[in-house]
Amino acid sequence: MENKIQKRILDEIAEAKKIREGLLEIVADAEKIGYATQFALETEEETVRSSFQAGYQLGVQDGYIECLQKMYMMFEEE
Repeated sequence: MENKIQKRILDEIAEAKKIREGLLEIVADAEKIGYATQFALETEEETVRSSFQAGYQLGVQDGYIECLQKMYMMFEEE
């Protein structure tokens, strides 16, 4: 039972890390486009919003990965 759960946790960590890498690429691309300006032109406003959302999701993914890693360690200790 534990091995199955641990495998699922490891699989989920791997998937979350893939998603995180994709988000890092989105943030990097948005920075290249120039999202940082506070007074974006109307055409760039969507870029600013999507970059902010990607940054937020990146933080969520970091927290999620950390949580999964802690769960895995709990199983290791048992």
